[in-house]
Amino acid sequence: MISKNELKQIVKNRHDFGLQPGAILRGTDLSNLDLRNTDLSRVNLSSADLTAANLKGSDLSSANLEKVELFETILSDVILFDSKLCDVDLTNTVVSNADFTKANLSHANLSGLNLQDAIFKGADLSFANLSESCLLDADLEGANLVQAQLYRVNAHAVELKSANLKRAELARASLALACFLNANLEHANLQDAFLVDANLKGSNLFSASLRGANLESANLKGANLKHADLSRAILSAATLDGAKMTGLTGRPDSLPSGYICEDDVPYGPEDRRYRIVPE
Repeated sequence: MISKNELKQIVKNRHDFGLQPGAILRGTDLSNLDLRNTDLSRVNLSSADLTAANLKGSDLSSANLEKVELFETILSDVILFDSKLCDVDLTNTVVSNADFTKANLSHANLSGLNLQDAIFKGADLSFANLSESCLLDADLEGANLVQAQLYRVNAHAVELKSANLKRAELARASLALACFLNANLEHANLQDAFLVDANLKGSNLFSASLRGANLESANLKGANLKHADLSRAILSAATLDGAKMTGLTGRPDSLPSGYICEDDVPYGPEDRRYRIVPE
């Protein structure tokens, strides 16, 4: 049987030892190995054990990492472009500055992680758990975050342009200066979220819950807020030009100057709704 040391040398010198792209290391024990700056692109590592392995700076582009064991694994500065990480638990890993561009992280657990400056452009994070993680300055442009859990994330200045956050959980999230330009937030829960100076221009907030959210100085130009819940929301100094704000299920606590909140006439007394219009 091949020793772990021999296996390490094979992985580190993949071309000399014939470990070609698409090689299969399924179920292999790579735990505790120093695999820094290793080329593992397109390798099948599904069900492999990478416990406490150091993969800092390695290339795992298009690698299959489904059902892999990543406890205390170091993945900082790793390239995971187009990799498969469905259902993987990353909660006890180090992933600073990792590049997850176009990776499949559906149903993955990234809760509580430091993901500052991480790149998730075009990644599939549907149903993933990122609750209480740090996403400061992270790039999630065009990411799929349908029904993702982002409860209490610290995401100051996060990039979410054109991201799909339909039915995502963002309650109590810190999202100051976040960019949601043209993002889909339909039915998303943003209750008590901090969205001061956030850019929500052209975003779809249809039936979203913004109950108690702080949207002071936020840009909501052209946004769709139809049927949204704005109960207790703060909208002072927000930009509302061209925003659709009818059929609202709750009244905000404050509005920018020049706007009023009034009953929305088409709805009857049993289904009281509001609309925000210029004075």
